[in-house]
Amino acid sequence: MKKLVLTILFLSTSSSTSFAKVVRFDIEERTDVLDGRAFGLAGGYEKISGRVYFAVDSKIDPNLIITDIDKAPVNENGLVEFSSEFYILKPKKAERGNGSLLLEVANRGRKALLPFFNLAAASHDPQTELHFGDGFLMREGFTLIWVGWQWDTPEIEGRMRMFPPVATEDGSRQLLLVPGRPTGRLIERVDGEWKVLSSAVPKWATSATYSDGSLLVVGSPGGALQFATLNPGS
Repeated sequence: MKKLVLTILFLSTSSSTSFAKVVRFDIEERTDVLDGRAFGLAGGYEKISGRVYFAVDSKIDPNLIITDIDKAPVNENGLVEFSSEFYILKPKKAERGNGSLLLEVANRGRKALLPFFNLAAASHDPQTELHFGDGFLMREGFTLIWVGWQWDTPEIEGRMRMFPPVATEDGSRQLLLVPGRPTGRLIERVDGEWKVLSSAVPKWATSATYSDGSLLVVGSPGGALQFATLNPGS
């Protein structure tokens, strides 16, 4: 694992024009896959999961495309920090792998590599024979990595998430409208965590706020501007 982490750190920091860098890994779980079962010449596999921390320069041109990055807090080095969950499946003995890494930028935090290549049953945390299917990627010695890149993935155990900083302006209340079907959500940042104020925002709403226990929404259903005061629901 140390060699793998060092390789990722090197790739993230070796260029003087890099747009972001990895600053540390926090490993939360490390365990053998299928109780140490051997996958051909690659041998046994292990799972490593946890959180990876990044820092980006908000002042260089390639990063200016990020919405409101200029309003994000910075560390003592003037960099914006954020983190993501990561999940790795790798040969326990690196020398028995094929030296290749497959990185999946997971849609909505899912893991699709194993179902696609191994004909496996879908799982957010592969643990059984069915979850590894025919074992193709393992027998071939690939290292598999998933990293969360969306902050608003469903709060389901095992879904990969990113944890971005919160943009603020003049210390105002931090509310965010998350569109959805049939209803969206209005969430608020409280003590560093997102709290759901309402899960009953109409899909036509383009703006929403919450005041005195009421949900206030604005939108244009049917093309006509509409204001509504609603019960926030659950």
